[in-house]
Amino acid sequence: MIFKYIIDEVAGAQLLEAAAWYEEKRAGLGNDLILCFEEGIETIWHSPFLEERYRHLRLFNIKRFPYQIIYSVENDLVTVVAFFHAHRNPTVWKK
Repeated sequence: MIFKYIIDEVAGAQLLEAAAWYEEKRAGLGNDLILCFEEGIETIWHSPFLEERYRHLRLFNIKRFPYQIIYSVENDLVTVVAFFHAHRNPTVWKK
């Protein structure tokens, strides 16, 4: 099955906010975060049925950074609903 994906506006804003924070710490680091996110999206696109964590939501830990891509799979559509720092309280994204 070929999957389509969309990135929710909130998840996109979370990614850009995190990338800006890393970019302030070191030039180019924010771009590295975005590249790792894109790599994660590519992995999810090819294998979207990773571990289910909360109801219908799944997560993917990106490389090099303590972030998770939170997403759902419905039919042939993958929807990224959050880009979440892994050390935060998970009840935040469950809401």
